[in-house]
Amino acid sequence: MAYIGMGNYQEKTLEELFKGNFSYVIPPFQREFSWRKDDWDDFLEDTLRVMKDKKGYFFGFMTFKQAENDEIPVIEGQQRLAIVTILISVARDLLFQIGDDFWKDLEKEYIKSIDILSPETPAFHKLILSDMNKDFFKKYIQEVDSPKNKMEKFRRERRVNLSNQLIFKCYKFFHDKLKTNTDGMPKEERKNYLVEIVRLVLRYFVVITTEVTDSHTAYSIFQSINDRGLDLNLTDLLKTYLFEKAGESWKEAKEKWDEIREGLSVVNVNAFLRHYWLSSHGVIKEKDLLREIESKIKTRTNVFKFLEYLKGEAEVYEALLSARLDYWGDKDIVELLTELYTLTIQMSLPLLMAVASHLGDKEFINTLKLCISFIFRYLTIAEKENKVLERLLSDIAIAIRDGKIKKAEEIKKRLSKEYVDDRTFSRLFAKKQIKT
Repeated sequence: MAYIGMGNYQEKTLEELFKGNFSYVIPPFQREFSWRKDDWDDFLEDTLRVMKDKKGYFFGFMTFKQAENDEIPVIEGQQRLAIVTILISVARDLLFQIGDDFWKDLEKEYIKSIDILSPETPAFHKLILSDMNKDFFKKYIQEVDSPKNKMEKFRRERRVNLSNQLIFKCYKFFHDKLKTNTDGMPKEERKNYLVEIVRLVLRYFVVITTEVTDSHTAYSIFQSINDRGLDLNLTDLLKTYLFEKAGESWKEAKEKWDEIREGLSVVNVNAFLRHYWLSSHGVIKEKDLLREIESKIKTRTNVFKFLEYLKGEAEVYEALLSARLDYWGDKDIVELLTELYTLTIQMSLPLLMAVASHLGDKEFINTLKLCISFIFRYLTIAEKENKVLERLLSDIAIAIRDGKIKKAEEIKKRLSKEYVDDRTFSRLFAKKQIKT
């Protein structure tokens, strides 16, 4: 049999996975935490079923790279390791809240531990997420505190990226479910329930683990997951591709990528990438975008030029969606953006990105007014076809970037062929029913 860089297949319980003085680490090319409520629901349902039946449950395959300095890179399985850690942390925090010292045992065994050979060194965390998640995960999940205090601290946070929002929502979801299931129980009975649910997950959930020997195999496996139709998206795969093309400079590329992601902390990055492409290259479906980008970015130099350009575009994009006064410095712009957001700002974003980057404030304000009028007539009242408008706005945005359009009045002329005339507008407006 041909060797493919994988081996050491083993069947393990989650308890066996978490035992030992080492940390599971999410490599830089991996995705951030992305599981949503349906995933949390499924996991909790499986957990409660195991609690009832006391039968083993196959929790899937996990792939790791060979250990490096007491750290084990996770190639596949990070979402499941994260959600198990969140559940254990919720149970630990509830035990801490009721004053039961067993929380210390859960923390020491499965969340963070002291190296028994060097007890004077700081405790190490059993799971270290990617850069965008790891500090938040340590603060709000792995550090012990009462759930009430954590929720209060989270409410005071100003800017939390979408992935970290999911992490905390998952924590709150498990907290609410376990609290509901134990409300009214005496202290000892509540403790037994929380300890049992953790022990059953650890002892009855079984995974098949495999090990890869080198980074090239790790990248290949990560990318092949998408070919099998599993849960990867454009952002994950683009990041992997750019880091590969950056070669030995991948850490510098990662720093720039992380800056872009932080700038888009509350924005759907897939949507941003597609809107950027619509604004600068042309209409494309999201599923085809990675192939398009790969065809244009083939060298290390291309990678860094692309990342630098994306950074500037990301700043504008985030400011368009958040309508921040500190960025625009003009209340009129903020009010117009808010008004357009009420209608729908998504369709206008590729055009507005180009105008904001290449024309002055006066033309930007005039374009916003034009978009509000046009969108209200074309989409809100006439409910005309999105695809036609998407292509038209993309063509106009590209013309702006090419220097062929320099004023809002020229944009208006380009839009005129799809403009809903007053007579048609009045007729449709008179019978329009707005439900929201």
